[in-house]
Amino acid sequence: MDRDEKTRFDELVLTALEGELSERQRQTLNQRLIEDPEAAGRYLDLIRLYAELSPYGDAGRICTLSETSDSSATEYDRLLHFLAEDEHTAPALICEVDKHESPRERIPKVEKVERQKMDYQMPRSSRLMVAAAVAASLFIVLFLRMSPPAAVEVATVVDSVDAAYAGNRTIPIGTRLTGRQESIWLQKGIVKIAFDYGAEAVIEAPAEFTLKTADDMTLHSGRLFAYVPSRSKGFRVDTPSATVIDLGTEFAIKVDHDGSSDVHLLRGSASLIPGVKGQTGEGQILLAGQARQVDPSGRVEEIAVKREAFVHDINSRAGVVWRGQREIKLADVVCGGVGFGTGDPYRVIDPSNGSVAAYVDRGQTVGFGTGTFHQVEALKYIDGVFVPDGGEGPVQISSEGTLFADCPPTSGRFRKAITVLNKVYDSEGGALAINDTAYGYPHQPAISMHANMGITFDLDAIRNDLRRVEIAYFEALCAIAAQGENDPSQNGKADFWILIDGQVRKRIIGAATGFSDTVRIPIAPTDRFLTLVTTDHQQAGESDPIHSDRCFFGNPVLRLEPLP
Repeated sequence: MDRDEKTRFDELVLTALEGELSERQRQTLNQRLIEDPEAAGRYLDLIRLYAELSPYGDAGRICTLSETSDSSATEYDRLLHFLAEDEHTAPALICEVDKHESPRERIPKVEKVERQKMDYQMPRSSRLMVAAAVAASLFIVLFLRMSPPAAVEVATVVDSVDAAYAGNRTIPIGTRLTGRQESIWLQKGIVKIAFDYGAEAVIEAPAEFTLKTADDMTLHSGRLFAYVPSRSKGFRVDTPSATVIDLGTEFAIKVDHDGSSDVHLLRGSASLIPGVKGQTGEGQILLAGQARQVDPSGRVEEIAVKREAFVHDINSRAGVVWRGQREIKLADVVCGGVGFGTGDPYRVIDPSNGSVAAYVDRGQTVGFGTGTFHQVEALKYIDGVFVPDGGEGPVQISSEGTLFADCPPTSGRFRKAITVLNKVYDSEGGALAINDTAYGYPHQPAISMHANMGITFDLDAIRNDLRRVEIAYFEALCAIAAQGENDPSQNGKADFWILIDGQVRKRIIGAATGFSDTVRIPIAPTDRFLTLVTTDHQQAGESDPIHSDRCFFGNPVLRLEPLP
């Protein structure tokens, strides 16, 4: 330890002796004594010094028995008395004087005079006390150096998805983890760990890792994403080939079995130190959007950042595994997913009753609605659906009673169901396509909503499951698909409505077959319900107001932005 380190350590020990340690300071001191023999030795020296000062005042009186303290004080008084008596009985010093020197120049010459040797006999009780203190000191040193490290809790398992560990080990959610123990082998699934000093780590199998302290760990192999709030700067991850020290950031690490490490800096900054202890290379600061690969020899190479190659967060209750995507695909939500491609495209929603069922081609079958709002209990991010008809006044569009005051009168009729499938119009010889681009596929998703359908999404339900991002805006292509060879006699017209909490943010009136327009609607943090509506745009003399009204929303997404 250098001088500054010794000063800080001494202050920490003194605080402990005075009984004023915080919990964090206590853990720091314990860990230091376990890991650092020099610190342990200095600790014993300070304890002895503190004890030796006990006769001078209350500070340092560490004996618990009053008679022991009285005995120590008595022995100290006897020692002072002996020294005073020796001073009075000691023979005088003889100074020789040179007669030829002037008085001002006389320098006395001091000679040693033999005197009677006097021995101070320490009482037997005191000798026993000294012997006991030495034995206790030796015991402490041997205990610290030879006993296994004390188990200090440093983190908590806060969530996991399908996690399985080597040796049939079970680590349930809520388990407290200790530092300086054996490695943890995650063979399957994902685990999320919250460190006591504030950092969070999401680890994806297969992986091996070891926790050291409340802000320090080792990743031997596997993938890790670390979220470190500003209050927890300094979180450290060691790998076989490098060390990453956070400076207030989000970073990800992949360690291959050969020991090479890929470090991706996603937000903030971090210090990257290549090499292993004692053989480290030149460190560098990584900024957001930068990535480096460190091979087993410590050689550093620039690589491309791969944001979505790592699991950023999990929510086992909601079934969410978030890989840092910046958008939620609402077509996936409609078919039962959470917005990241986990839904079943063959699930459809009946707008007349809110039921969710498997897709069945019903041809030209016409359905009827009454304008009633129906909650969709089976899909957590969808508040409900309805068949819009404002002929009798405002239409309810949410479970909270939100109203669509501007809803126009409609026929109350619809075809098909709310679906995401491209094949929805196969039986009619049509296609879910616009401008030679086909929709209704994973790479080009869509929500097909024939005229006179409405659906409301619960934005707060999404926010509750994705706590590190905010919904910035809604974006989609509003379009009406053509039929067959685009026969003009088959053209229809329809309206599009986009509402936030019952307020119309976008309306497109009288759109014809082949129409398309991209819309973008900002969403505030306080906005709760997003509602998409299509209506039949009734025209005088129309026998079938919903004929060819093949409305759809292409690539409908909620764009996400990271929270500050």
